[in-house]
Amino acid sequence: MRVREAQANDVDRVVKLCAEHAYPELLWKHVRFQPDALTETLRLMVGSPTGTCLLLEEEGGDLVGFALVFVNRYFFSHDRYASDLTFYVRPDRRRGWPGVRLIRAMIAFAKSQNVQELLLTVNSGVKVERTVQLIERLGGRVLGRSMSISLRGNEE
Repeated sequence: MRVREAQANDVDRVVKLCAEHAYPELLWKHVRFQPDALTETLRLMVGSPTGTCLLLEEEGGDLVGFALVFVNRYFFSHDRYASDLTFYVRPDRRRGWPGVRLIRAMIAFAKSQNVQELLLTVNSGVKVERTVQLIERLGGRVLGRSMSISLRGNEE
């Protein structure tokens, strides 16, 4: 299994993975899945000097996960941090090392950008405690909680 940076010709594969696996699993059903919006986001990230899309692939090239990571500055400082927009590993590949490899690749990308820290969000509502435990084993610490206030009246 390997992690590599996505290229422009990988965008459709990531959209397909999201449509077939990631989105159906998320608790964000109050937000429509729009492949064109995801395609636009991916095209902005691929090849960006301050962001990346990392792909987790099996030896045969089967896509089993991905991460979108960007660099920004703190609102109160010129110092910078890296953060994920999302990271995802297919449920059938979550045992063992795939998630660890993807997170380590995000850490390596953040280090290559000379940032203060990597901030990871765990806000999908899917196996939150297991994900938090994995990140803690890799050196992370809990800083707070993500909260959602529905403003459209279509919460579940």
